[in-house]
Amino acid sequence: AGGGGGYMGGYSSAANSSNYGNYGQEGTGGTSFVSGCKGCVAIDNESTGQNDLRFTNSNIHYSEYVFEDITMIAGGASQPSKTSGYAVGSISNGYARITMINKNENNFLSNITVKVDGVTKSYTPTFDMEVEDYYVTLDSDETEVSISAKPEDSTAKIAGLGKYDIPAGTTDIPITVTAEAGNVKTYTVHVTRPASDVYKPLDIIINGLVPSLCSKDASFCKLTPALFNDNTDTYYITVPSRIKQLYFTVEKAHPYQVVAGAGKVTLNGGENIITIEVTSEDGQHTSSYRYYVTRDMSGNTDLSKLEVRDPQNIIYHYLMNMKK
Repeated sequence: AGGGGGYMGGYSSAANSSNYGNYGQEGTGGTSFVSGCKGCVAIDNESTGQNDLRFTNSNIHYSEYVFEDITMIAGGASQPSKTSGYAVGSISNGYARITMINKNENNFLSNITVKVDGVTKSYTPTFDMEVEDYYVTLDSDETEVSISAKPEDSTAKIAGLGKYDIPAGTTDIPITVTAEAGNVKTYTVHVTRPASDVYKPLDIIINGLVPSLCSKDASFCKLTPALFNDNTDTYYITVPSRIKQLYFTVEKAHPYQVVAGAGKVTLNGGENIITIEVTSEDGQHTSSYRYYVTRDMSGNTDLSKLEVRDPQNIIYHYLMNMKK
């Protein structure tokens, strides 16, 4: 019997039969190899021929073509016939049938949706998968949009969806669609929003008024007027001497308002004037609020500094607080 064929053919040799006085053939089976198949060993691309085979530690052919979902069937097992049906083994030449399946190149979208606070916004032109640019105009108080889209082919991947903060002007939001085959198409949603002219805040909040300290005197920590009103620009408050810092927080009426003067304020003894300004996004309008904060130092027993001198004229400094 002759040696079998395959990735590397089997070896055959002649043998003398003393019993019958004639010669027979002894043969070995060939090997099979499929790039990417577990258990297979690929040859190196520097192999020069059947007498110079150099093996690698990989099961991937040097062409870098790799098969997936491989099933290798033994020669003595039932397998698809090259003619029709199934057969066990083969007394003729072996064969391989490879069907190339091209990856999908469809990188079109089937729709794009733009929403503000859950409400769908219209855009121009009407969606067409061949058109790549779309235009949306928002109101000045609409500062965030949500973009969603669907691919025409389910194997395509989309990037660029989600929520976006929209400052005044035009914001370009690219949506990239990558087909299964790797080709990329980019759609762009151009979102335009006019700048807001809102310049008054919703509220100004004072933090740092410690209840245990404010309760020492009925006049402490009482804001006048008691509630913030965006049409009232002047406020008064007295705090005890042990309150040395206050924190002013502005609750904006529009997220893109610009605030100056808020934050941590260190108080001096006596009257302190804190001015807080809120400017509209378009920069054309500003509201100003003034807080007169009196830090009541009456009865204050805090020492600011204590010096002790020794005979060598060395001065020691001590800082302390003494309670009344």
